[in-house]
Amino acid sequence: MSEICKAKILFWVSFACEAVVSATFLWMPFVGEAETGQIITGITFWLFLICGYVCIGLANRFRKEYNLKTQKRQLPAKQKIGALAFFSNVPASIFDAMLAAALLFAVITAFTKLKETYLPYPLLSVILLSMNAHCMFNGRVYIFTNFKPIKGDENHG
Repeated sequence: MSEICKAKILFWVSFACEAVVSATFLWMPFVGEAETGQIITGITFWLFLICGYVCIGLANRFRKEYNLKTQKRQLPAKQKIGALAFFSNVPASIFDAMLAAALLFAVITAFTKLKETYLPYPLLSVILLSMNAHCMFNGRVYIFTNFKPIKGDENHG
């Protein structure tokens, strides 16, 4: 299996883990004061958070190994890190817009009586998911896994 394929699999496993992490906010109100539920929620949160970041770290390692093996960079040297880039591709644009809308709605909710309802939990979930997705889809690993070389641009030397 090539480094690109390994990185792509790890990228999507990482994304799934981060989705589970953000989903833990949705069941927090249903757990309430039950100690067992709180422990399960906490373990789920931290286990999937760590697993997601380890997977994206491994995917980045495969990206670097590929670049060293082929002796060419697939990306411009001056590319911004994922957290500082916005709207760089279609999936990133969707999650960037989601992040902006969720943050705006969270600010509005904070100053109204809606903060006393269940609404802050889905908002936190969407903010966490869209922030992680923003960094991942604007990042180097996603660009590496979806890189399509331009015809005639191959290195024949």
